[in-house]
Amino acid sequence: MKKVLLIAIATLAVFLIVSYFFVRKNKSVSSDDLNAKLENWSLYQEIIDPEEKWVGSGDCSADPINSPNDFDNFKALAKKGSMKELILPGNFGLTLTPNYFSWSNEKFLSFTHNENAICAVAGRYPLRAYPDKLLWVSVCSTGFMPSEDSPMYNDFMKCIESEQIVRDYFKFR
Repeated sequence: MKKVLLIAIATLAVFLIVSYFFVRKNKSVSSDDLNAKLENWSLYQEIIDPEEKWVGSGDCSADPINSPNDFDNFKALAKKGSMKELILPGNFGLTLTPNYFSWSNEKFLSFTHNENAICAVAGRYPLRAYPDKLLWVSVCSTGFMPSEDSPMYNDFMKCIESEQIVRDYFKFR
């Protein structure tokens, strides 16, 4: 009888351990965990490889009427300067660059909120301006969602969750 009870307890323990790791691996993104990281600048890692630095492309520019050279000047500095990245669940990224021209949040966001605005190459868009830095946000897809049986589906769903948490966090700030 003791042997059967010990086997049952051992089986239950193994089941609980396996279940814990399975649930943890497939767990949804925690908004509390992400919110604690978003403005913790020490978690952002410097992008070393110049090929990975986003600086825009030749066919993307700021509003030519109100600020003809602002974004082009920014791109030239950004290519040579510091650029840091924080990768969140689902490979969702936030990028920091210096705020070289002391852009206000309104000015920074204007680069995406008018018809003459810059296009966001590599899926990075202006999110928030701080006195000393600019925070850029990526997107999860180009509009195509992987099928549910695709190996990329879980990461895509985590990316969507991360993106929503980030947008909600900054919407109320």
